[in-house]
Amino acid sequence: MKIARCLATPVLLPAFILCLLPGTAAGDVQLCGDPAFAPLMERLVADGFSRAYIEDIFARLGPRAYTPAYTGLKLQELFGIAGIGVNRNDAPKPEPPDGFEPPLPEVTVGDCLEFVKQQDAMLQAVEKKYGVGRSVLLSLMLVETAMGRDLGRDIALRATACMAQTTDAAQLAAAGNTRQARRINTARLADTLRLRSERAYGEVVALLRWCAATGLDAARIPGSIYGAVGLCQFMPSNIEPYGVDGDGDGKINLYTPADAAHSAARYLEAHGWRGAATDEQRRKVLTAYNDDGFYASFVLGSAKRMEQALAGKISPKSAALPGFGVPSARLNPSLRRLRPVPARAAVRSLGDYKSLLP
Repeated sequence: MKIARCLATPVLLPAFILCLLPGTAAGDVQLCGDPAFAPLMERLVADGFSRAYIEDIFARLGPRAYTPAYTGLKLQELFGIAGIGVNRNDAPKPEPPDGFEPPLPEVTVGDCLEFVKQQDAMLQAVEKKYGVGRSVLLSLMLVETAMGRDLGRDIALRATACMAQTTDAAQLAAAGNTRQARRINTARLADTLRLRSERAYGEVVALLRWCAATGLDAARIPGSIYGAVGLCQFMPSNIEPYGVDGDGDGKINLYTPADAAHSAARYLEAHGWRGAATDEQRRKVLTAYNDDGFYASFVLGSAKRMEQALAGKISPKSAALPGFGVPSARLNPSLRRLRPVPARAAVRSLGDYKSLLP
């Protein structure tokens, strides 16, 4: 999808705010979307991005796209103090890349078996090269995005840009997030906001570079609440070191099965998968992918279920994922917990996988 330059389309003027970017003369007023992003935009331009590209992308996020709520979600995860919810009505809705179709029509065991049959050569090549089996790769795609059916409710750029632009407690309080601003230690909150802002800026840069290289629309592609993208929910900063052009088309498109599978497998291999012989060792590797012990158990449990399915021990009509009774990828693609792991007795339909719980 080619990005239409909003500056060249006068009829779009009412949809955006006219603002004066820092460093521009009074006669050089430009369209920029939400003025709260102006400092971030200037930093991106200073770091080598085309001003026209940055202005266009941020203009299309909308005039009220900024919110500290994404940072609030991270603070909730870190400190256990609830913030405010993300208002997704203040930005355009995310859209999958042009031509994207989920690899599975539905998410049943039978669909997964058909996927393995169709992608057999690719999955064998991945296992031979990286040592990661098809059941684990299937599990990752199922857990993260339900095999592409739930790519995330957020625009990845909006999530990462909002976190990058949230640098002090006053921004939290001004948006109504007074609880976190008041209850988290002042010095610790300031340090956390600074650290998270810098990390998020790196994700913004990586995301924009990846989109520019692949032709993906950075102002629309879906992601998690922290900006993870693709079938396996890669953080953008992991694409350059671990992304793989698995189908050989000259681009790393993580919305395609081959590129997603190769990339996820390369990441796991780099973090010790080949030497991980036990469930505990594999769980440790998976926490590098997502720092959550329950997540790692979820992936391993799902992978064992896939192995049983491939051996013909589970009905093709069964759901591909066991019902863990916790927030699913539909609600939170990264599966990062916003509340404690439920007690074993509260976890439903685990079958033989209860031993995988931390």
